[in-house]
Amino acid sequence: MFMRKIAAAAALSIIAVSSANALTTTPYQSPLSGGDSSLANAIATAGESFGGTELSFTAADWLNSFTSITINPFNATGGFPANSISLSYAVNGGETTALDIIPTPSPFNSPNASATGSSFLEMMLNQGDTLSFFINGSAGASGNQVTFATNTAAVPLPAAGLLYLAGVGGVVALRRKRKASKA
Repeated sequence: MFMRKIAAAAALSIIAVSSANALTTTPYQSPLSGGDSSLANAIATAGESFGGTELSFTAADWLNSFTSITINPFNATGGFPANSISLSYAVNGGETTALDIIPTPSPFNSPNASATGSSFLEMMLNQGDTLSFFINGSAGASGNQVTFATNTAAVPLPAAGLLYLAGVGGVVALRRKRKASKA
């Protein structure tokens, strides 16, 4: 199912790039719960600025989120197509943190061949937290697509906390009972 979503997003992005001269975005399905998968993307035509484009989602429960980000094509070293894309994120509108982009070389071993860039973020979110990703910089000569694929897993912290307290309470009760029986 997740692969079908990726294929659909890729097909839509190809259509959007070939038919539009403006920044196109596909937002996350939000809010996300444990076990959900969602895609978001932004597509810019040649030389177009991403201008701080924001893509975000809200956590419906306590979540562990893993986001894989792909920039296609990506080449910030002056090869073709050069671009100046940078990525960052913030939680609940707080401080923005930059994400490293890892370039993946072209299989053709040529400085003029297209390559991709990747970034990853794994984060624990509390119920109601909003995770926002920001795209800055300009697209290269052939345009760029930035895709965010997020998978989530539920974190049962409130239930685990109650079980822990019940266990500690049981140990305390046993110690008191032993003390009372010795006296």
